[in-house]
Amino acid sequence: MKRIEHRYNDVVISKTEWAIKGRDILLSVVKNIVKTNWGKQLESTNKNSALDIGFGPGLFIEAYKDMGFKQVTGIDRSNDCVEKAKNNVKKEGIDFICSDANEYLEKTSGKYSLISAFHVIEHMDTEYLNRFIELTYGRLENGGMLLLETPNMNYLLANYHRYGDITHKNGFTANSLTQLLEGYGFKQVIAGEKNVQAMSLFHVIRKILGESIVRSIYKAAILFLEGFEELKARRGIFSTYFWVIGKKNEE
Repeated sequence: MKRIEHRYNDVVISKTEWAIKGRDILLSVVKNIVKTNWGKQLESTNKNSALDIGFGPGLFIEAYKDMGFKQVTGIDRSNDCVEKAKNNVKKEGIDFICSDANEYLEKTSGKYSLISAFHVIEHMDTEYLNRFIELTYGRLENGGMLLLETPNMNYLLANYHRYGDITHKNGFTANSLTQLLEGYGFKQVIAGEKNVQAMSLFHVIRKILGESIVRSIYKAAILFLEGFEELKARRGIFSTYFWVIGKKNEE
């Protein structure tokens, strides 16, 4: 398994190097993703500090800083990712740390307005994941938010995204991830489809076809085979990836 993880890290590094080459363009895309999907929710945070777990190229960290967060920390267990990020992101108030997620959360005394993890939790086994959610709740300040993004098991081709990567250990729907967050005390948990700005005519066409024709056929199949209640339970979230936000709101 260690050999597989090393190969996976090599893929992450190659994506990081690619992101560095076209960083300005990609950063603008990421900023648009953040604003389109979570801008309203993030506006309500204190913006004292943010923590991004498994940051890869570090684009979300830069986006958070540009959005007004005073201090932004990124942790990644890949030392190569950390070193590349340090060499390519030169902004005040940003720290990159090489660490396992749970080990960092257990040791740090810091409190965060926002903790995010994009395409990280599907790589965690159930025991580690439960501990992770528990720790993130403890590390958030009152009113702080946890933001997670992961492949959607309600998606038509979900099996590929669940089993196409040997390092994936879990799969989620909006319902199952909401249940998990609520089980550890998060309030006002919301979920949604990830919206990404179309970058070409092909992407526009694919988005139109995917969101109209294919989606309609898929929903009709669920309705016919499993009934209205099952269709309703899926909450209209059928995109490739989805996100959830849970808020820490202690009296």
